[in-house]
Amino acid sequence: MTPSSTTTALLKNVGLSPTRQRRVVVERLIGLERPVSAQALHEELQANGASLGLTTVYRTLNALAENGLAHVFEDHGETTYRLCGPNHHHHLVCQSCGTVIEGPPVPELGRWLRRLDTEHGFQAERHHFEVYGTCGICRLAGEPGKIAPPTR
Repeated sequence: MTPSSTTTALLKNVGLSPTRQRRVVVERLIGLERPVSAQALHEELQANGASLGLTTVYRTLNALAENGLAHVFEDHGETTYRLCGPNHHHHLVCQSCGTVIEGPPVPELGRWLRRLDTEHGFQAERHHFEVYGTCGICRLAGEPGKIAPPTR
C-alpha cells in the first residue's frame, strides 16, 4: 500500500472525505512521536511547499481528533496533536523529550469505571488517561531534562 492509499484508507475508515488537505496533514503526522501544534505543523508544511492555510490545518486537526484519528494534548497552555492508532490505548508522555508512547489498555481501569456506576450511580461515557514520566531513552541518558535523540 502506498502512503497516499494508506492515508486515504485511514480517513475513509472514520468517515472523513480524503481531501488533498487532509491527506497532506495526515501524511505529515504519520510517524511523529511527539505531539505538534497546529502553528508548528503549518510552518513545517509551508516550508515543504504545501499550500495550506493555518485555518485549514486547525480544522483538519480538529476533524481528526473528533473522529478518533488524533489525540489532543495540552502542554503548558498550548494545544498539540498526535496521530493515534485505532485501538483503545492510553498515552505515556515523556516529560523530558516529549515522546508519546501508546500504552496498552488497563483492565483494572475498566473494572474501576464499572464500579463507579455500582457504588456511586455514576456512568462513565468516556475516559482520558495519560501517564507522565520519563521514557527509557531519557532515563538511560542519565540526566533528567536532557533531550535524548528520537527513535524512529
